[in-house]
Amino acid sequence: MRIHKAGLGAILAMAMAALVWLAPAASAACHRFTLDVSPTSVSEGDTVTVTVTRDASAADSSVRVAASGQSADPGSDFSALGEQVSFTGSEVEKSVTIDILADDEPESSETFTVGLSDPEGCSVNPNFSLADDVMMTIEASEGAESADEPEPAEEEEQLPGQSEPEPVTDDAEEEEDDEDGWLTPGLIIAAVVVLVAAGGFLAFKKRSTV
Repeated sequence: MRIHKAGLGAILAMAMAALVWLAPAASAACHRFTLDVSPTSVSEGDTVTVTVTRDASAADSSVRVAASGQSADPGSDFSALGEQVSFTGSEVEKSVTIDILADDEPESSETFTVGLSDPEGCSVNPNFSLADDVMMTIEASEGAESADEPEPAEEEEQLPGQSEPEPVTDDAEEEEDDEDGWLTPGLIIAAVVVLVAAGGFLAFKKRSTV
């Protein structure tokens, strides 16, 4: 009976030692996926590198990486991304790319996100942990601000040889006033001169006939 108890104790001790030895491997069995995106602020025509990393290579595993539009639209503002990234053997890092699409239209800044989902594998410890989504910004393209502003009113086209009307001056206004009032000082003086001359002529003629 004593031998049986001793043997059982040895078995339990060995089992505990095995659990202690296996515990670190089980706790670190590719249960965490991280995400790195560079750069996070881009211009049209740029390329974004998305790097997915797992924290160990103990078992085969995979995770889905995808880009989701916010104000930016997949397929027109950036290349659509949605694929399952798989890790086998000793692999701990995989990279994919996103192309920022260019067009000739001026646009304000737009955003989209890159994130992880649907982890698979890691039968030893399937307690997955996924990194938070990363917000991306596509910077405003040239001409975006001026495109939002109203265009200035077009000036009337001036025909060849056509001169612009001269501004009305005070002298011109006085001449117009003179034309409106025909009885001017000059006319009065001229009338007086004519009357005096006519009177003198009549008087001279009257003396000459006597």
